[in-house]
Amino acid sequence: VDVYSYGIVLWELLSGRQPYAHLSRLEAAVAVASTQLRPEIPDHWPARWVQLMQSCWHESPQARPTFAQVVAHIESF
Repeated sequence: VDVYSYGIVLWELLSGRQPYAHLSRLEAAVAVASTQLRPEIPDHWPARWVQLMQSCWHESPQARPTFAQVVAHIESF
């Protein structure tokens, strides 16, 4: 399972919305891959969740956390 997708699911859970709803699936995929498009994060969201989401969808897959690191991060809340 891809940790990037997990970060997107976290965003969906916090927002209650579908990311990139204004784009077709193909347009969204191209924008994510070519311009590092990421969903907007409201300023009022909890910093710990924002940090986790952003680390999960880091543009470099090597810089993304493992799921063990994600679990450890959540357990530290």
